[in-house]
Amino acid sequence: MVARNRKMYPLAARTHSRNAIWLTALALVFIVFGIIAERGFVSHYLIAFGFVVLLGAGFAAFNARRLSKL
Repeated sequence: MVARNRKMYPLAARTHSRNAIWLTALALVFIVFGIIAERGFVSHYLIAFGFVVLLGAGFAAFNARRLSKL
């Protein structure tokens, strides 16, 4: 059981890294689409949402680095 638990840290780190990549790509799509879209509330909302998702990607990358060191 202890050996199985030790294998979970690298698995979790890889999962967080994959999530960070996907979240970054999604954030870039929202930001670019918000910039291209016609100016208005929706445009500002998409840009803001893109930055929030980018912040989530940063947290996922930070957690991946932290878990890979354990």
